[in-house]
Amino acid sequence: MLDSAVWREIEPFYLEPIIVPEGELERLATLLPEWQWLLNIPPDTLESFKPWDAYQIKRFFTRYPDLKLFKPVLSFHDPDARVWLTGLFQVAVVERNRPPVVLARVNSIKSELVSVRSSATLDADIARWNRRSIRLTPLRRLKATLGNFHRSGENGFAFGYFPGVDLDNQEVGENWLFARSRTWNGIAVDYQPVDALDNALFVHYRPTERIGGFATAMRYRNAFGRIGLKGLIAHESERATNDSLLFGDIDAAYDFSAFGVSFSSTAALSPLRSSMPFRLGLEHVGEELAARSDFVYIPSTFSSPRSRLLHRYRSTLDLDSLPSSVSELSTQIYFKLAKILRIKPCLSYVYCSTRSALAASVRLSGSDAFDYACTYRYVAADSELAHKFIARVSDFKLAALKLDGRLALYATNDDFMSASLRQACLFEFGELFQLAPELYLYANTADHIKIVPGIHYQCELFEKTATRLSLEFPFENARFDEMYFRATARFLL
Repeated sequence: MLDSAVWREIEPFYLEPIIVPEGELERLATLLPEWQWLLNIPPDTLESFKPWDAYQIKRFFTRYPDLKLFKPVLSFHDPDARVWLTGLFQVAVVERNRPPVVLARVNSIKSELVSVRSSATLDADIARWNRRSIRLTPLRRLKATLGNFHRSGENGFAFGYFPGVDLDNQEVGENWLFARSRTWNGIAVDYQPVDALDNALFVHYRPTERIGGFATAMRYRNAFGRIGLKGLIAHESERATNDSLLFGDIDAAYDFSAFGVSFSSTAALSPLRSSMPFRLGLEHVGEELAARSDFVYIPSTFSSPRSRLLHRYRSTLDLDSLPSSVSELSTQIYFKLAKILRIKPCLSYVYCSTRSALAASVRLSGSDAFDYACTYRYVAADSELAHKFIARVSDFKLAALKLDGRLALYATNDDFMSASLRQACLFEFGELFQLAPELYLYANTADHIKIVPGIHYQCELFEKTATRLSLEFPFENARFDEMYFRATARFLL
């Protein structure tokens, strides 16, 4: 049960989950900078949870209880296990008056040399890849990925935003060449001649842009550095010309272990426009206290149509075009006072030449007999004010019944208010069957009322297989004219 802003960022991972043992939590950290302090888990820490069985996964969430929020998009499949095939087949109605859509996802690991991951969507009109990748490891220190890949350490200044493109009417070959996912697509090669040195080369190609580049990273004791050079050709449909840009990357970090503090800096160079946006960060991570402060500056002379940061600031400031000369100062602190009480205050201020926005939030959470979280968020953008309060309770056990609930309240200074409530009850029949009736209520001051009763059923007849069926019956303003269903089958061989 996520905040809408978080939901928009992680929605694609419901189709292609994050594989935690492979260190893919970094993909979430890139999209959700306010969660970086929690999502950047060192590789040696992840190693301590092997073999990632039920006990180790429970221990993982005991150590990182706030990650339960992302549990629906996390996978704990161990890539080192000698598993031949894992898969998922899903049938769902996703649009009114449209035939069902079939999702098929297959991951196969046949040897240490080859790993295949793929997911495809099939409907009445078209068949399209969502995401697919083939990873080759011919040598222990050499890895090549074909298809969709993840760029580790991408700072978001020049790249990271991939616009949607409708290819459903293209030729069959192009439909399968370009996946539906808005992510990196092409070839990436990583070579690590020694433990302290990592070299990466990649070529990215989508109908909306072409990107190529390389990067070299080095780590020595507590110091880390990376340099890179990348080129971009962006195809903008509304203009006859394309943007051709060249960027350089410089990253540096140092861990002052004696003080428990680390300093990081990153910059993107645009030599053709003589501009250099940069980010400075200061971080402390401990068991009971974690804190991070960042300052970001993007000068007016810098511009990239594929900049993830510029597009995020455009949304934050509610602008019609990409902003120029943007600055952001953000601070977040995490207190773990006890198992039943964790506090996380956050403050962010974004400023550009035409608008500014202030966002402040505080989150209280804890776990004991059940998990709970309460979040209040205040946003001020010029003369527009918004308040949001979310309360969530999960894993509340009452005999054989487990309750999950979420209450959300939203109000603005123009007298708009809304409220939503979601309540689910989970009945467990041994370890094989689960039945979960659910009710969702929503109402606002614009006389919009929505009631959605639903039911979810899950069955695990065998240790490595599971099936799930979901039905929802939405009523909008007392009118019922549709039903949504989703049937899912998972297997592991």
